[in-house]
Amino acid sequence: MLQKFVQNTHRIPLFSHSYRGFYAAVLARFIATSRELPAVKSIMLKGSYARREHVPGISDIDLAIVIHDGTTYSELCELAQAIVRFKRGIVLTHCPIVGEIEVFSHADTISPMFESYSKRFSWRVVSGDSVPFLTSTSESPEQIWAHFGKFVFFHTVSPNFVPLHSQRHRVAGLARTLGISNVPSDNLAAHSVIVRSFDELLAQFVSSDTSYPRQFETDHIGPFTGCGKDFRKQYILVENFEIPKNALNAERKPGLCFPPTYVGPNAMRFVTGPFEDRQNQTWAEINLQTIRYQWRGSFVNNVSADEGFLTRPSFVDLVRLLCSLQKNPLVSTEGLIIPDLPPLDAVLQRENFQTLFETFQSIQYPET
Repeated sequence: MLQKFVQNTHRIPLFSHSYRGFYAAVLARFIATSRELPAVKSIMLKGSYARREHVPGISDIDLAIVIHDGTTYSELCELAQAIVRFKRGIVLTHCPIVGEIEVFSHADTISPMFESYSKRFSWRVVSGDSVPFLTSTSESPEQIWAHFGKFVFFHTVSPNFVPLHSQRHRVAGLARTLGISNVPSDNLAAHSVIVRSFDELLAQFVSSDTSYPRQFETDHIGPFTGCGKDFRKQYILVENFEIPKNALNAERKPGLCFPPTYVGPNAMRFVTGPFEDRQNQTWAEINLQTIRYQWRGSFVNNVSADEGFLTRPSFVDLVRLLCSLQKNPLVSTEGLIIPDLPPLDAVLQRENFQTLFETFQSIQYPET
């Protein structure tokens, strides 16, 4: 109810100023809390808030933390626990506006690989030392892959998963990125326009003679996630770019983490072609960037009040990234040991995560 109220009143001047002041206060408090920790070197904003385009009641405050090289496991745990306390405070428990938090080492951010990774997002340093990130608006193949990855992750036509206000906001933002000037107000029609646009963009990556299935399930979303157990994603082909009305009532099926994504024929060729070819150079490079710059975030994004960062979802994320790394041809994983996923009712200890931390720390990344 509170979210709907904010969404319906965020354009009214007095309310608008209040909401933006609240966002600014939360960010200032996060900076003050994080800067007290010895591991933290810089703090960055990411996404719509970094571009000053956020919409109160819809947009999250997405952040990235740069930590000092040589940060120990204990120091990372201290950072994770501080974020748990911050997110589980009285205010943010009821107004959870802090979203994804990425964690990079300083050495990560000065590598050529980070220049490529940073082109996918909007960034702004808000505390600490500067970071040599780049922002590109060019429609490079990597940018198209990134846009499509976001679409698959975050866009659904079903209000059972995302409120209608949020859906329209996301579709409008993606449409602007794709250069679409007129977006229909009807939800299904708006998604159909996006699906058609992606089919045109992805045509350059596939052969029109290649066959494709009508439906497909995979354990990852292209190069942007890990792979392995506990996850499946469903793609469904739409005929004539008309999304069926029953998509509005989509329900999460057992074993599927996201609702179905409706795509056109070129997109279906795309997800069953390069995305399934583990030797594909583009897949491998983007996947390696994703692993390098997101594994530490698994310690701080899947938290609970009772367990802190020692949660099964965090452990699963890390194991899935290791599974993906094992299949990436650009890095040597000789001797890499991937632990089994714990039972649903397992109580995880710090030692379980320390083993994963040390494994990721030992990886030698090539400069792609």
